[in-house]
Amino acid sequence: RSREIAVEASPCGKAAVGEATDVRKCSEQYCEGDQDCELEEWSEWGQCSQSCYGVQTRAREVLQNGEGAGKWCTGSEEDPALPMAEVRSCNGPRDLLPNGEEASDSEASQECGFGDQSP
Repeated sequence: RSREIAVEASPCGKAAVGEATDVRKCSEQYCEGDQDCELEEWSEWGQCSQSCYGVQTRAREVLQNGEGAGKWCTGSEEDPALPMAEVRSCNGPRDLLPNGEEASDSEASQECGFGDQSP
């Protein structure tokens, strides 16, 4: 809200006191139409890119973009973007074998030729 001086004070009168504008929040609730970003669940991890020292990826898609005062998928400096893809190493000394099974150190070493091999 705002106000203006209707009549200036005379030399013998009192001058107007206070702010010309007054601002306050009127609603802390979402407005109709506000919508948070909604994402799919992560996909399964993809195939390893190489038989040794490769990478795998997985992704997710946007089901509903953010609207109004809702959370947005793209983010901001204060609220960074939600990741749409992830990458991890595979078929390394501490990763899974090409068939997807967990490898012991000796199995991984034999498969890819790194580390100490068991006799």
